[in-house]
Amino acid sequence: MEKSESTLNQNLPSDDAVNKMAYLSLIEIEKKWA
Repeated sequence: MEKSESTLNQNLPSDDAVNKMAYLSLIEIEKKWA
């Protein structure tokens, strides 16, 4: 898993930012559906 994530980060420098945005979006969705 860690190696795969490292490869993704090298290929997509903005992958971390995308993951953060997706994580925050999931939190908002969970709040709405909770």
